[in-house]
Parts: sequence; structure tokens; C-alpha cells
Amino acid sequence: MSPTLFHACLFYPVFILIGAQNSFTAVDSGWYRFTFPASALLLMVYSLVVLRASNHRQRMLFLVGMLVCAFGENLCVHALDLYHFAGALAPAYSIPPYVVLGHGYTIWTALILSEKSAERFGARRSLSTLWAAIAVVTAARVLLNRDYPGIIWLSFFLIPYFLSPRREDKLLLATTYLLATGLESLGVGIKAWDWHASTYYYQSARFPLHSPPAAVGGFYALADWITLQLLRRFNLEAER
Repeated sequence: MSPTLFHACLFYPVFILIGAQNSFTAVDSGWYRFTFPASALLLMVYSLVVLRASNHRQRMLFLVGMLVCAFGENLCVHALDLYHFAGALAPAYSIPPYVVLGHGYTIWTALILSEKSAERFGARRSLSTLWAAIAVVTAARVLLNRDYPGIIWLSFFLIPYFLSPRREDKLLLATTYLLATGLESLGVGIKAWDWHASTYYYQSARFPLHSPPAAVGGFYALADWITLQLLRRFNLEAER
């Protein structure tokens, strides 16, 4: 197993560890003042290890993905007031450093998994499998949670997916969608963050509410698509 694949396979365990240290439970217990800086330092050191094991394109995707996340998180938290993180229970909500680093790690992991999948099974077969998984996971989340308006978030995945001419980009976006859907479910499950029912769906009480939205992975796919466009716009993919 290559070092990059090894670190990609640690994605969920790393986030469970970091998320638990930044959860509402940690805040209520009083340990948050210690676990917050410890988790930030741990993830920063681990990110350096991941970057050192990466090639140029993988590093740039990680770093530019962090910049896109920093903008997107501020937009969603402060401008749209969609969700908040543990440790910031009242406006103005803060965004913990692990969130920005985490988005870089997320797109990096999706890239590694999509590359390895294409090498092992071929891009066409991998895409077919991912589409089947996306359909099953999204349908299950919509039906089980009765989160029918949550399907709207799927558009954030479909639009950039069909705008992407390269098959490797499509594979990355599809991998991101599934990876991030699992991440959001874990994050809410361990109480690291929560979506605002009062602002979700534009404060409409006519729809059932769920945290996170059923197709929340689409939002991450959109961020990854923007990251790819920035890499190519500024010619950052090729090592100089």
C-alpha cells in the first residue's frame, strides 16, 4: 500500500478523533479548552505528513481546497447562517481551524481514492459503481429521514459534474460526494457541528427538517469543482 493510500484510508478515523475533541460533549465537559488546541496542533502536524507524502498536484489540490473552504465556510456560517460548530453556540459563530484543514484533507482523500480506483478498476467501471452508490445512499437518506427538500442539494453535484469534460474530474466529484456525505453524517452524529433548523430551507416550516441535508455531499463537490478551476486557471497543477 502506498503512503498516500494509507493516509487516505485513515480519513474517517482521523475525523472521528478530531471531531470528538471539538464536539458539544467536549464543550459541556469543560475539556474543550484543552482538546481544542491539542486537536488543532495534531491535525496541522498530520497535514504536513500528508503533504510530504504527496506529489505536486496532490499538494496543490489540498492547499487550494483549503482556500476555497475558508471562503465557503464564512459564506455559509456568517452570511447564510446555515450551521454552527461546537464551541460557538451564539452569533458570531467561529470556524475552528480543523474545518479548513479538513476540507483540504477531504478533497485530497477523494483525489487519492479516485486515482487508485481508476488504476485498479478503470475509470468507466469506477464511475458506474459510484453512480449506483450515490443513487442508493441519496435515496435512502431522503426516504429514511423524510428529507425530500434535501434532494435540492444534489444539484450542486450534478451541475459541475456535467460541466466537467474530463473523466478523471467526474470521478473525483463523485468520490467527493460519497466521502463528504459520510463525513457530514459522522460530524453531526458525534456532535461536532449542527445545521440550523430555523434557517434551513429558508425558514420554511412546511418542509421536514434534517441535519445534515440528504444530498449535502453536493456542496463539497461544488467546492472541489471550483478548486479544480482555480488550479487550471492559474496553472498550478504542473510542477515548475
